[in-house]
Amino acid sequence: HITAIDGNEIMVSDAIRKNSDQRILFLKSDFDKYMDKNLDCILFSSVMHEISSFNKWFDNRYLSQPISDAIVRAGSMLAPDGIVVVRDMVRPENCFKNYVNVTFKDKTGKMFNMFTDFMRMSPFMNNPCMFFGEYPKCHWDGGNCLDIREDVLLEFLMVATWGRESFEREMKERKFILSKYMWQETFKNAGFAINMWLDTNEEYPKYWKEIVDVPEDYVF
Repeated sequence: HITAIDGNEIMVSDAIRKNSDQRILFLKSDFDKYMDKNLDCILFSSVMHEISSFNKWFDNRYLSQPISDAIVRAGSMLAPDGIVVVRDMVRPENCFKNYVNVTFKDKTGKMFNMFTDFMRMSPFMNNPCMFFGEYPKCHWDGGNCLDIREDVLLEFLMVATWGRESFEREMKERKFILSKYMWQETFKNAGFAINMWLDTNEEYPKYWKEIVDVPEDYVF
């Protein structure tokens, strides 16, 4: 049996309407209010970065602490030998100094304008913990090409993949919070042993190539 939790009543109702499997119980609940202490497995799918981005304590937003707290809380809800599975984003390691020369393929300028909006609006750009003054986010001489810092470009391409419709919402969250090392340390500090680490780039790169031109041998 599966228990599916969401804090949004509309989302829960929609899930019930779309799925008739009686083994799944859909509940409107906040994670910190769910009290089951005997779960075999807890699955977080693309939600940990949301826990940090929308944390009610603003000073902790975009940091690892809300993620660590959620993992500790999950551990208290598990049965003996239970497991926690997390599917989420990983911050690129040591890429804050690396720049990529980029040309936007969209001749109408819409994608370039989205990029400038991204630079202006994203909490990823403005949050002090992610700002490195000695390494500007990008260099632009007014022409067609920009030198964009690698981590900035990766974050933008994730947003651009989903298009303008979801752009405003995406600007409120921060996906790349923990590096692979930080993920591992967070789990270990919460008392978990890590049994498997799976790396995947899913389907995004094929869409990214439609947005920007980068060196042929370059791989995010």
